[in-house]
Amino acid sequence: MSVLASIFNCNEQLVLDELARQTKELTFTDEQLSDMACLALNKVPAKYIKHSVDRVFYMDEGECVELDKLVKSSVTEALEFVRDSEEDEEGHANNRFGSGS
Repeated sequence: MSVLASIFNCNEQLVLDELARQTKELTFTDEQLSDMACLALNKVPAKYIKHSVDRVFYMDEGECVELDKLVKSSVTEALEFVRDSEEDEEGHANNRFGSGS
């Protein structure tokens, strides 16, 4: 078994879960959802672990709360970016998402 097969970025699942929660009443294409996931994941630090229980073991409550806030805000910002991009009449995405943070 390769080393990469035994580890994963636990924050990916947090982002995907939050994305599903925020978009469950909305309609987006798979491409739009993938774009949102990528945008949000680029705002959240990677946290590689071997077992899902490791996340709780290595993070205190304050770190978990801060990470959850970051995930929620990153997904919200990604959703708004994709939605705004769709509304852009010229078909040019504004560059708001990547700036600043």
